[in-house]
Amino acid sequence: MCHPLSVSFLASVTRKWVVRLLLTMPDTQVTRSQAVRALSDVSLVLPRIIKNCASIPDASSLPPAFVVVARHLDLVHDTISCIETFVQGTGGPPEGLPDIYTDIKEACSQSCKLIRDLEDLVDAFAGEQSPQWKMKKYQQAVQANGGDMIEEVMRELLGQVLVMAIEPVVEEGRITVLKSAIEELDDVPASLEDAPQPTIYCVNKANGTMLSFSGKGNQNICTGGLQVTGRNDRVTYNFHAKADERVSS
Repeated sequence: MCHPLSVSFLASVTRKWVVRLLLTMPDTQVTRSQAVRALSDVSLVLPRIIKNCASIPDASSLPPAFVVVARHLDLVHDTISCIETFVQGTGGPPEGLPDIYTDIKEACSQSCKLIRDLEDLVDAFAGEQSPQWKMKKYQQAVQANGGDMIEEVMRELLGQVLVMAIEPVVEEGRITVLKSAIEELDDVPASLEDAPQPTIYCVNKANGTMLSFSGKGNQNICTGGLQVTGRNDRVTYNFHAKADERVSS
C-alpha cells in the first residue's frame, strides 16, 4: 500500500506536468487574422497573372482553354475579395462552420501554389513569337509542371476557391457561377492533344500490400493488393506482381 504522502506527492507532480504540457502545446486553431492574411496573399498574386494574361498578343491563335482560363481569373479574384470582406467583418466563425478559418488558410496555401503554376504556363505564351513556337514552349512548361495542362490547374484552383466559397461566406449565386466555370473547363478541348503522360512503374517483389500515391489528392490505406490514390489524369500504372501478373489502369 502506498503511503498517503506519496500519493499526494505524485498527484501534485502529475498536475504540474499536465499544466506545463498544456501551456507548451501549440495552438493549432487558425485565427481570423491568420485567415485574413492567407486571403491577402492570394489577392496579392492574382492581379499579376491577370495582367500577364491580358498582355498576351493574339490570344485567338492559342488554345481555347487559355481564353477560358484568363476569363475565369477575374471570377477567382472577385470571389477571394468577397470572402476576405466577409471574414474581416466577423468576430468569429459563422454558426455551424467552426473550422472555416482553417479551411480558408489551407485552401489559400494551395491556391497560391496553383497560381504560381499558372504563371509558369502562361509565360510560355508571352512574346511575339509564332503560335507554333509558343505551343512548343507550352508543352515544355506542361512537362515541367508534372503534366498538368493550364485548364487542369485552373480547374483545381476553382475547386480550392469553392472550399472557401460557402454560404453565408458568399451568396448562393456566386457558388453557382463557380460551379459553372468548372463545368466549362471540363468541356473545353484539351490545350495539348499529345500532352506529356507520366508513367509510374510499381514493382512488388514480395507478398503483401503495395501502396502508390501520385502526390496530389488523398492517400488512403487498404488491406491488400495494389492501391492507387491521388490525381491520376493521363497516368499509366504498370504493376508487376510476384507471379509476373500485370495490371494497368
